Amino acid sequence: MESEQLEDIKSKFSKYVRSFRYRIPDWKRTIGLKEIHSWMVSKEIITIGQSIELNHRDLNLAEAIGLLHDIGRFKQFEQYHTFADSRSVNHGEFGSNILKQENILECIDAEEKQVVFDTVRCHNSHIPPNDLSQQSKLFLSLLRDADKLDIYRVVTEHYKNRDSKSNVTIELELDDSDHISDSAINCIFSHKSFRYNELQSLNDFKLLQLSWVFDINFSKTAQLIAEREYLQMIRETLPDNSRIDSVFSYICSIIKSKSQVEPDLNIA
Repeated sequence: MESEQLEDIKSKFSKYVRSFRYRIPDWKRTIGLKEIHSWMVSKEIITIGQSIELNHRDLNLAEAIGLLHDIGRFKQFEQYHTFADSRSVNHGEFGSNILKQENILECIDAEEKQVVFDTVRCHNSHIPPNDLSQQSKLFLSLLRDADKLDIYRVVTEHYKNRDSKSNVTIELELDDSDHISDSAINCIFSHKSFRYNELQSLNDFKLLQLSWVFDINFSKTAQLIAEREYLQMIRETLPDNSRIDSVFSYICSIIKSKSQVEPDLNIA
């Protein structure tokens, strides 16, 4: 993707998002957060892409993918008043269709379009499909890492500055109690992440966030998670007991291991 094409996509994205402002009450706490998140992911994906020495065209493509990955969120919230896919639509598939309907990618070639469609459609899949092209698999791995990095930023900033009023955009209307389900603990020690529809409390959601380290693809991502102390900040919001201590120690060992391993470019 050439730089001029990337600028065209950025302009179309901004115009599309602006069309939702002020049509949605309290938009800054809902779609406003998603807009900022989109721009931040587009920056994070460049950092990871540079760490594996992507060329200029591929970095531009990665930046566009980062920006567009959540484009389905805006219409999702307008139509369904929620970001919970289980109660509305799959925002990845929804977003891929919106990109086609809005002709946001009309300036790029068919091969690059397909990569964007694939990555946007599959970025939120619990298990990514195996039938993607090699190029789509690489960019999907980059996107999933960049997405997690910025979601860690969002949730840790929220937990640090949280007032008595919860933000459903971030907390998914989950019960803020001391409850932690055994299934959440067991999934982590089984080296598995778990699904959103299995969450029983906000604490379960925090454990889910810790479990994202299992799905980190690049050493640069793991290094940034460790340097920014995202995991420690989440740990500080969880109950102080031996079960959580054990979970946290295990998660820290995983991220340390991943930060020291060179990226396997054959994932593409």
